[in-house]
Amino acid sequence: MWDLKILIVYSWGKIEMKNNNNMKNDRYPEGYLPKIAYHIFKGNDEKVNYFIERQEAQYGEMGIEEMTKIGQKIKDLCFEFETGLHEAQAWMKRNMTAA
Repeated sequence: MWDLKILIVYSWGKIEMKNNNNMKNDRYPEGYLPKIAYHIFKGNDEKVNYFIERQEAQYGEMGIEEMTKIGQKIKDLCFEFETGLHEAQAWMKRNMTAA
C-alpha cells in the first residue's frame, strides 16, 4: 500500500490531511465489527477471535463504543432472523394447509 503515514489531499479548494490507515480500509467503513457480530450470532468462536484480532491490529483496542455497536448489530441480526422465521412459518401455514 502507501508508504506514507499521512496523505495530503487537495479537494474543493482546501487541503485535507487524511490518515493513510483509514484510506486503505474504505472497503470496511465500520472495520470488522459487522463480521464480529455476525460470527457471534452464528456461534463461530474461531472466526470471532480472528476478526477481533484483525480489528484490534488495524484500529486499536476495542472500547465500549465498539462493543455497543457489536451488540446493536447482533440485536439487528436476531430481529432479522425472527422476522424471517415468522414470514417462513406464515408462508408454510398459508401454502401447506391445502396439501
